Amino acid sequence: ESYAYLPKHDILASGALDKTIRLWNISNGDLIKTITGHTEAVNNLVVLPNGYLASSAYSNKVRIWNSDKKFSLERLISISGLKSVAAMALLNDGNLAIGDSVQGDIFIVNPKNGSLVKKILGVAETTITRIVVMSNGDFISSLAYSSIKVWNGSDYSLKKTITTQDYCSDIAVLQNEYLACGTYNYTLIWDINTS
Repeated sequence: ESYAYLPKHDILASGALDKTIRLWNISNGDLIKTITGHTEAVNNLVVLPNGYLASSAYSNKVRIWNSDKKFSLERLISISGLKSVAAMALLNDGNLAIGDSVQGDIFIVNPKNGSLVKKILGVAETTITRIVVMSNGDFISSLAYSSIKVWNGSDYSLKKTITTQDYCSDIAVLQNEYLACGTYNYTLIWDINTS
């Protein structure tokens, strides 16, 4: 479901359908530890600036694991109004952007204390499939069966909407601010500046 590389400890974390996170030794491929605690499949892993690991499953909670204390649970963040986490990304300001899989809202959350920084309502009436961050600090959300939205990374305001004809299962930012969107049958590429 999800992967994250933790350079501070040279560990690969993998989130799984069996509700666990596995930590792998990069050098020899050995399993270091299996982390339990989620009640659904682990669908997002994000490395925070302090080296801790943020994880989510299909619920309204984000877990922060302390990498300096054998990945013990540091904080459980329960987000009011969030139905189920579908997408999560670390923004350049250190906050997490969390996309709802049910109602299409985006929640900006401070991972240090769990406080809600901003709630962006009505982004879509469908699932937010992915959130990615651009090199300039702006971020992009892809929405199932409708559009891709570009957000200002400073004030979280909407900058642009790109209408799609197909389901974008995944998105990636390419060089020169091009955006790739994977569909069932092909890959679409846009110039973000001109749409």
